[in-house]
Amino acid sequence: EEAVASTGSSLLAGMMLGQVVGGVLGDTFLGPLGALRLVMALQIVASIGSACISVHNSEFYVDLATWRFILGIGAGGVYPLAAVLSAEQGKEEQNNHHGGSDEEELGKQVHRVVLTFSTQGLGFVTVPILAVILFSSTDDLNFIWRFMLGFGCVPGLLLMLLQRKMYRQQHRNHEPVPLSEEEENEEEINNNDEELDVT
Repeated sequence: EEAVASTGSSLLAGMMLGQVVGGVLGDTFLGPLGALRLVMALQIVASIGSACISVHNSEFYVDLATWRFILGIGAGGVYPLAAVLSAEQGKEEQNNHHGGSDEEELGKQVHRVVLTFSTQGLGFVTVPILAVILFSSTDDLNFIWRFMLGFGCVPGLLLMLLQRKMYRQQHRNHEPVPLSEEEENEEEINNNDEELDVT
């Protein structure tokens, strides 16, 4: 029973740590976008890892708790980074489009942040619906719990694909692509080198 309880609480412990880690990483050279990609990759790997644990291992619950803890770090890291990116996107749009009052722009910014976090409700609804479908389709409990845990990688994969699609679209249209802080620093250094070569 203690092993089962530790497995359940490891995810919450990881999420608490992940919120701190995610906020700190967002202030480093990675920037908010780079840090978000890192924690999402961590979430994807941990979801797949927790679904691939051997049930014949004597340390099954320890392994599962470890993977769930890592998953919690990734999931918790998304919280502050998603909020920052949503708010910063609103500021970028406000700088690019000077029309509209400050209250309107602030309302759009708040709406974007609220919309970002409202997707949690979609996840809370999706999980029990998926469980009902699986239980009504098969009696293989081993497959069900592995599929449920592994399904946690889907949101991260979708986010990665959407970011890649957005990057290609903006690159095709010759529009400025959002860069991480590290990429912006490299671009600034390259621009300075080019100016020195010209002079």
